[in-house]
Amino acid sequence: MRTLAGFAFLACLLLCGCLPSTGGPAGGTAGGSSDPEADLIAAYRQAHASQDVDAILALYCFDRVDAEMRETVRGNVSDELLAPIKSIRIEPADPQAHGPRAEGGIRWRPSLDVVALMTVEYDTSSVPPGSFVFTQAQHPVGKSGRRYQLTVTVRE
Repeated sequence: MRTLAGFAFLACLLLCGCLPSTGGPAGGTAGGSSDPEADLIAAYRQAHASQDVDAILALYCFDRVDAEMRETVRGNVSDELLAPIKSIRIEPADPQAHGPRAEGGIRWRPSLDVVALMTVEYDTSSVPPGSFVFTQAQHPVGKSGRRYQLTVTVRE
């Protein structure tokens, strides 16, 4: 059962995932396009359609992220696979809205400087009534070289 802390983290995650580029579709090279937004969307769609948690996690920047936070992100990603994707869009974000902040005496910041926000809307029409599923998730996006990656909130 998910804890309240896990859901609190998800809220942080949605407001604020960096593995090195492997040259795959999200990397903007070796088979990817020169459009990092299109590459990230395509890689996310493909991983979601395959129900591949590890492939989605590979789209995140996990630099300086501790094991507990990684497991929380893994759980949230698993929850996001419960409904099919209706739409995905990436829009510019105000970096100040996702910058360092203090919460509970802890200073937090995104794992990459946020340049955009990826909004994923889910089709919940076939989900049984009473089920907990996301209708929408917002993922801050950072840029690492030419690659866009989802960010994770880290302690400063």
